[in-house]
Formats: sequence, C-alpha cells, structure tokens
Amino acid sequence: MDKEQAAARWGLKQATVERAIKDYRVEFTLDDAGNALIPNDALPPLKKSMIQAILWAELRYKNDGTYINSGAIPGIRGEALVPAFRQLEFREYIRGTKQCTTLQEYLDSCIITQQGMTLVEKDRLPGCGISDSQRAGKAVDLILRVVALLADIAGSTSA
Repeated sequence: MDKEQAAARWGLKQATVERAIKDYRVEFTLDDAGNALIPNDALPPLKKSMIQAILWAELRYKNDGTYINSGAIPGIRGEALVPAFRQLEFREYIRGTKQCTTLQEYLDSCIITQQGMTLVEKDRLPGCGISDSQRAGKAVDLILRVVALLADIAGSTSA
C-alpha cells in the first residue's frame, strides 16, 4: 500500500506516515519510481513503550521459555506479533528473523541488538506496562497485554 492508503487504514494523517517513513519507523520498500510501498499487513509505527514491552517479553521467553500459547487465550491472536517483530527488525531493535513467518519462529530466532538492549535497560517508559514484579521475572501479564494490544491494532488495521 502507498502512504495515502496507510494513512487511511491506520487513521493517521498522511504527514505522520511520511515522517514515519522518513525516520524508518515503519517497514517499507521503494518502487521503481522511488515511491514508498508499505506491506499490507504492516502495523502503524509502534511507540517506544510498546517496543520496550515486546523486548521485555522476548527476554523473558529467552530466559525461561515463559510464553502464553495464544490458542489457549480466547479472543487474542498471538500471530498479531509477527508484523510487530518485522517492524522491530526493520527498526534495528532485533535481528536474525528475516526468514521467520510464525510467532514461534520469531520467538526462537530473535536476537536483541545493542539498540534494543539500550531501550530495555532504560527506565520503564510510561504505558509499557512493565511493573517491578515483572522486571523481577513475572512477565505473564506483560505478554498478555502486549498480545492483546497488538491484536487490537491488527484488528483495527484490517477493518
């Protein structure tokens, strides 16, 4: 989709989408004429608080395998995280996931970059949903919240 279509789909101003493209905050490629093309299933630019929450969830998964199977949670589609992981790789918060297509592949293959670790090591950003107990190792609620928020985003972009 082009930037006009993305703006309409995401409910953003075209100038906001153009800034996101310019700042590499949304995944895109350039066509032969130099116009930005955004994948149809791409999410709007994720806020840093959401990125921090996803990175925390990934670290928790890498640490002890804690992950909630989305099929066991009614109404939550864990695969909504797939375009989020693609955006994180495009924005260089993670690497090693170019060939991944499923959430499980992303969880298993993801390597958090130095830029990603710098964001994780920062104080909690407002809205990231990371509590002190989650930082200490209780991230189940965080994972549920991230999956639910991304499912809501994915649902709103497909409407």
